[in-house]
Amino acid sequence: MLTGVVAARDQRLGMARLADGGRVTYALTGTGPFLLVAPGRLSHLELGWAIPAERVFHESLSSGRALVRYDRPGCGLSDAYDGPRTMELELATIASPSASREDAFPCVEKCSARPTCSGAPDPSSAVSPPPTASATTATPERQA
Repeated sequence: MLTGVVAARDQRLGMARLADGGRVTYALTGTGPFLLVAPGRLSHLELGWAIPAERVFHESLSSGRALVRYDRPGCGLSDAYDGPRTMELELATIASPSASREDAFPCVEKCSARPTCSGAPDPSSAVSPPPTASATTATPERQA
C-alpha cells in the first residue's frame, strides 16, 4: 500500500475584477473548505503548476479542501499594475475572487474588517508583554 500519494488534480482558472477595473487571475484546486495561499513576491499560476514539485505541493494542500491561489496585480496572468502595493490592494485582491463567486471565501469578511484573519487574537484583548530580560535580570551587588 502506498502512503502519501495524492491523486492528480486540475486547477481551474478564473478572472475577477478589482474596483479599478483591473483583472486578477485566481486558481481553484480541489473541493471542500477554502484554503487561501498568498503568492510570493512573483507568481504565475500556469507556470507554477507546470513545475512538478510545486504542483505536487499544491495538490497535497488541496486534499479535502478548495485551494485558492492567485496572481497579484502586475504578476503572472493578472492584468498589469504599476500603482502602490498597499494592504488595501492586497485585501481587495483577496476579496475579488470571492465577490465573483456564489460561495464566498469565509475569510474575506474578517479580513476586510481588520487585518488579522482566521482566529488571530483580537489586539484589544492582548495581554501586556513579559518584561524584557534586562528588567528581570538581577545585577550583582558590590561588596565593599
